[in-house]
Order: sequence, then C-alpha cells, then structure tokens
Amino acid sequence: MYESGEDRAIVNRVKNGVPTDVTGADRWFAAQSQLRLGLRNDAISDLTALTQTAGDPDVQVAAQLAIGRLTNDEATLAQARAAAGAYPESLFVQYELGLSYAVRNDFASAARIFDVCIGTAPTFAYAYYQAALAYQRLDRPDIMANRFDRFVRLAPNAPERPEVESVLRTISAGRQ
Repeated sequence: MYESGEDRAIVNRVKNGVPTDVTGADRWFAAQSQLRLGLRNDAISDLTALTQTAGDPDVQVAAQLAIGRLTNDEATLAQARAAAGAYPESLFVQYELGLSYAVRNDFASAARIFDVCIGTAPTFAYAYYQAALAYQRLDRPDIMANRFDRFVRLAPNAPERPEVESVLRTISAGRQ
C-alpha cells in the first residue's frame, strides 16, 4: 500500500485497526505515510510511541533514527546509529540510517547504506528511490538511472513515478 501512495488508507488502518493486529512495521509505514501527507508532528508522535512499545527492536531503532533525523537531535541520532549496528539485515534500520546520512548531505554514506538496504530487501522500491537520489547528488547518472528504473518497475503506482520517469527520459535523451 505504501508503494502505491495509499497513505491515508495506511494511516487509517493503523489508527483504527485492532491493536494486536498492527505490527511495528505497520506503525513505521504509517509514520512514513504521515510524513508524505505533511503530518510531521503526528509522525514524530507515533514514532516516539513506537520506540516505547514491546517487540520489534529493529523497528524501535528505526523509529529512533527517524526521530533524530526529523528533530535534528544529534544525541538521539548518534545513539540510534550506534544501536543500528545490531541490525545490519533490517530493512527499516538500514533505510532510516540511509535517510539520516542523506539529510546531513553525506550522500556517499547514504548511497552505500541504501545499497545495503537493497541487498537486504530487494523488493522494497523506496530503497532504490532513495539510492537514486543519493547517486544523483554524487553525479553518478549511470547508477541513478539504474536505481530509478528498478524503482519504477517495483512501484508502478508510486506517487513519485511521473517525476522519476521524467528524469529517466532526460537521461535517455542525453545518451542519444
């Protein structure tokens, strides 16, 4: 649902669902949806609650990374980055870790982490999307195009698709 841009439905499902049926992953995706909807304070509040729930320790660390990134809290971010080392195979931790580097303009680290995330979860389209953005900032149009192409294939209904396809057309026209 997230990769199709069904943000309102995701948030409603988590808010109105039976608490025992809603996982930490569901809550993390709902917070990501809230961010896309411009509900930053709601996302931070829900991520904070997620850090305090039992279970899904990797999702808790991912939530801490997100909170540190969104609030620009270096202490929280440093603590969460240290904890992230325990979850090298977690899609959520690796994705948030990559975002934490990207917002600090460390695009080399962000690209490397998003590539780790791709290796861990090769069907998660947004790892490709974020990797493409990082490679774009590193002036690597070849890798950027590869990652954007994979994103479009994995998430054909993503809200970012028109923008990504425009970039891909521009790159393709430049090669001719």
